[in-house]
Amino acid sequence: MEYRKLGKTDLKVSAISLGTEHLWCKKYDVMDSVISHSIENGINYFDIVFSFPEYLKNLGKCFKGKRDKVFLTGHLRSGTHGEKDNKYRLTGDVKECEKYFNRVLEKLQTDYVDVAFIQMVNALDDYHKVIEPGGVLDLALKLKKEGKLRYIGMSMHKPAAALEAVKSGKIDVLMYPINIAWDIQPGRKEVCLACFKEKVGLVAMKGFAGGRLFLKQAVVRFTPTQCLGYVLSQKGVTNVVIGPAGVEQLKESLYYNEATGKEKEYKHLVSKLKEEYSGICIYCSHCQPCPANIDIASVFRNYDLKMMKKSPEYKRALKKTDEKVRFLKPAWIREKPEAVKKMKGKPQDCKECGVCMKRCPFDVDIISKMKQVAKSK
Repeated sequence: MEYRKLGKTDLKVSAISLGTEHLWCKKYDVMDSVISHSIENGINYFDIVFSFPEYLKNLGKCFKGKRDKVFLTGHLRSGTHGEKDNKYRLTGDVKECEKYFNRVLEKLQTDYVDVAFIQMVNALDDYHKVIEPGGVLDLALKLKKEGKLRYIGMSMHKPAAALEAVKSGKIDVLMYPINIAWDIQPGRKEVCLACFKEKVGLVAMKGFAGGRLFLKQAVVRFTPTQCLGYVLSQKGVTNVVIGPAGVEQLKESLYYNEATGKEKEYKHLVSKLKEEYSGICIYCSHCQPCPANIDIASVFRNYDLKMMKKSPEYKRALKKTDEKVRFLKPAWIREKPEAVKKMKGKPQDCKECGVCMKRCPFDVDIISKMKQVAKSK
């Protein structure tokens, strides 16, 4: 197992680390076998994402007598709908956050976690609310002063807020989605480079795109080894948390440590994936900003939706495209810059300057499609 320093912290963590999201509904024996096998194979970083009582209690039993061998995380803003249920609820209430965090410590039978992540801070508005006086960040600083956590992190999905957080000096660690399928996400490379420059530990999540890269309908299928090879080769990335539901899935990921260089090679498949994307607009907004003030992605998306209602044939064709390519990059992970969201230009305003086509990573004939949209009624 390779170990890497987590940003400016004094933690040297396993490159392959364990996320426990898919273990919450498993019986104790399954959880224990996964945790034990992980530790036996060199994994020393474990992400504890929920505040569900039974889940935490079982994990506490799994880590009993092993606390000195592992680094544990906890999450602020992760709550439940009731005291005894397993229904997740994101909460920004500071008192609730502290209550649930103390539950994490109590059930895990530990006095502290090594990293506490302020969870799901996505939009800039969310970030600004978290860092305002008396907000969740102040709670994290209070808990750190009390010795209940060592380092402060944020888990985020979108680049604008992530970049601001990384550059603010307020966090030690960032958890962020990184995988081959979402390589073209606007701002992804900038986030990685910012973490590297600011020495903020970067924990990659969603390394397998939620399992989409292994589905039968995927036009290009990757192995876990190739997926991990991609993530761990990205500049700025410290480690990647995998989310196995059992020991067999865990072993498939751990094979990375003994795989040959050839087995880890992924670049030829990335090229093939980009070929499959070629000519297809996935509404990613890489083409922006438009000199004619047109929100190109929204215009094309609205046109596609309109045509789907009008034409069964169009609907079938678009569905086939979605199944082939777009499912790899679900809509919620896409983000347009605020300036683009305010653009009010119409398709008829297109100047055919071609700037957008030079920016498009998938060689979409934007000008032709914009003409088509402009002619439609």
